[in-house]
Amino acid sequence: MGIKYDSSKKLIFNEYIDIAVSNLKRAETETNCVLNFIFPTKTIIGRRFNKKTQINTLKGNINSAYKALSSVKADVQEEEKRYLKSNNEAIVMANSLALHKKVKSNGKNNFTSTKNTNKIGICGYSYEELYNMDGKEMDKILGDNVLESPILQNLKNPLKVADDETNNDPLIIRTPDMPRLTFKVKNTFFIDKNNENNTSVCQGGTYINKNTVVYCDVNSDQEKGQLHVVVNRNTFYFNQECDIVASIDIDSHSNDITYIEKDGIILHPDHDNNKIDVYQLKKVKGKYEYTIEKVNELEDKNADAIAYDEVKDKIVAINGRDAEVYSRDDYLSGKQPEIKFRVADQIKDTRNKEDSTYYNYRAGATAYNGVVYIAYNGFEEDKEYYEYEDVQKGNLITALDYEQGGTPIGQIKDDIPQELESIDHNEKGNLVLFSNYGPKTRVFETEFDNANIEQIANNYRNEQIIKVKTTKKNKK
Repeated sequence: MGIKYDSSKKLIFNEYIDIAVSNLKRAETETNCVLNFIFPTKTIIGRRFNKKTQINTLKGNINSAYKALSSVKADVQEEEKRYLKSNNEAIVMANSLALHKKVKSNGKNNFTSTKNTNKIGICGYSYEELYNMDGKEMDKILGDNVLESPILQNLKNPLKVADDETNNDPLIIRTPDMPRLTFKVKNTFFIDKNNENNTSVCQGGTYINKNTVVYCDVNSDQEKGQLHVVVNRNTFYFNQECDIVASIDIDSHSNDITYIEKDGIILHPDHDNNKIDVYQLKKVKGKYEYTIEKVNELEDKNADAIAYDEVKDKIVAINGRDAEVYSRDDYLSGKQPEIKFRVADQIKDTRNKEDSTYYNYRAGATAYNGVVYIAYNGFEEDKEYYEYEDVQKGNLITALDYEQGGTPIGQIKDDIPQELESIDHNEKGNLVLFSNYGPKTRVFETEFDNANIEQIANNYRNEQIIKVKTTKKNKK
């Protein structure tokens, strides 16, 4: 018979222990008061209790009791960690076996979706347990699980100096781990009367083709801005200014957008009004000419990260810690998701006590061939809100198998000290990064071979299976 784990019982157990320890410590304090009190020696009480032997013995018993209780609590928590780790390894092995069976039967690395929403848990917790868990506790569990996954690539900063105008050398030496700058455009939505202070920033971007991107140019203070269609007419030079060829007004701090090529539409979250605005993007005369117009609104939907996976024809929408997977048709027609799971809102990498990184800001997402990539901005200090002067160390992109409840399969890091505002991918599945450098938005493309993701994921799953088998063998 299987073990039924109930996280709510752990909270009740810990509460009883904490109350008992607190009461015993209070009793110890009261005992100290008695020990420190001087009784008149001529009274019966004074002659008896000035010896204080019995009170000292009682104090020692109280001290031993609450230390023993604290030890019991620690032992139970350690046993719980062992159980959850073993249970998670068993789940990973079961999922891998199911995947192997599915591949063997039809040669495809996918799973059949049920008609009802499949709510998937992870790390030994059910979806319901994660949903009802304290957010910080859940972030810790899911974040640590991500940090244990393999590093797929360490990306290097392609711009070494703040004044990027000095980096126009077309012969610049660039290695494959250094993203290639393909678009650079000046944010234009909000500039003061003296044309000096540009306070608008990139808040979401999406890749259209090798010459075209669309991004949100937003004044965060006003929660409004414009969608810009940007083209790069330059083919031979590095880091050239690009042109805005079409724009349309938008509301809300969108944070992320996505493009569905087969419908020619862009999905833009409007947080203030709890809806998704749908914009039509059309080519007109000439290679670089476009029009953009609003064509629809999807009511009662929200997302601070949204991605379209054209390989699977799925839409992944993330709002806070809630992630949902839809077929494209179901999402656009207002139907329920096929899968729900939970993602970390913050990931704190404190393994190196001398050099911790706090990925406390989450940015956009993209999805490709069953994997959702989520971007996080990392800082030196652990804070909820950051000022411009706060030191940013780099960015983290997590790779999660969204068909398996957001199971981590890898991570990508960089040393770029600028916020990664949004991410997407190109035709090959390589990541496209939208960064805001002061008054300008820059778009980089990686040369990471996304085709290897499936192999890396399978290798990682196999490693977990081997660990489970080794653990079982050693226990015999």
